[in-house]
Amino acid sequence: MMELTKKSFEELSKEHGFFQEKKIRVKVVGDRGLVREDIRECIDSMERTTASYDSLLVNVCFAYNSVY
Repeated sequence: MMELTKKSFEELSKEHGFFQEKKIRVKVVGDRGLVREDIRECIDSMERTTASYDSLLVNVCFAYNSVY
């Protein structure tokens, strides 16, 4: 399951992907301490890549509990 998650986040952070073409910012909410380091790196990359975009915002709840 984590490999599928990693692959999905990698696809989202591609340089010429859908979110980049449409200038969509992606923000991941949740406890990153609950996921593997390589997944956290993918999340960070995706957020950095899309940080300056402002046409839409997509919030992804991942490793999420009632604290967030």
